[in-house]
Amino acid sequence: MSNIPGPSEKDPAEGSREIVERELKRTERPASRAPLAQQSQASMNAGDEAPPGTAGTGETVCPECQGTGRRRGATCAHCGGSGKITQGIGGG
Repeated sequence: MSNIPGPSEKDPAEGSREIVERELKRTERPASRAPLAQQSQASMNAGDEAPPGTAGTGETVCPECQGTGRRRGATCAHCGGSGKITQGIGGG
């Protein structure tokens, strides 16, 4: 008889721990890259209320340049030249 536990003999928490450890290793960032919080901050423009892709937000036309990405002959500082900003939607 084998000493290897079968599926019914394994503690259910052991499987969860293995999954968590595997996912943590998979999502680790190399030390040379900036932390996620800094990356999000860097990708935001002055007019953004949240980083792009944040739940509960959406893109809208920049109110400063009306979506052109230019203001007074230069790149719009409010949207970073994209013509769009990220803002919260819904709520209340």
